Amino acid sequence: TQGYSSAASDVYKRQILMSLKIVRITRDFPDMNALEQIAVEAFPPQEYVSPQDLLSYTESSDDCDFWGFYAGKDFIGYLHLIRYKNMVYVCFFAVGVSYRSCGYGSEILSRLKELYPAYQIVLDIEAADESAPNLAQRIRRRDFYRRNGYVPTGHYIAYWGMTFEILCSGCLLYTSPSPRDMRRS
Repeated sequence: TQGYSSAASDVYKRQILMSLKIVRITRDFPDMNALEQIAVEAFPPQEYVSPQDLLSYTESSDDCDFWGFYAGKDFIGYLHLIRYKNMVYVCFFAVGVSYRSCGYGSEILSRLKELYPAYQIVLDIEAADESAPNLAQRIRRRDFYRRNGYVPTGHYIAYWGMTFEILCSGCLLYTSPSPRDMRRS
């Protein structure tokens, strides 16, 4: 969009975002290598779960969904989630490094609400612990979700030796079961 006015750039971005394509990730997913690369880049080793393991879990449960997102022909990111009653718990959400800060993450979250209109979306993020070496990144992530309508629940969860803050769409968190009970560790 270099050389375009700000208004033209905004129109161009909206056209790209509107063309975001959603596909279900299955064993025959054609961009498995790109999916693996995004997963490795997005998650530190202690939080990483291979796409193959996510697929196995998805195949073994009627309550899991694994979605891939394309901008044109480019695979840009994925969501892995669990459905329970009126709640959708986002286990993994990642956008490729070269597609971050382009509006794709926000568009994916918007599409998630369209895919599950009767569900409350629940997710967790690394707590903004003042002693964390990546505190600035954690704050940016929290701010990203807040800009996209996710609110702190006042609840935290600990797993993998770390503490995570639970956020949800809207203002009321359905608390039974806890996301911890839903998440496969």
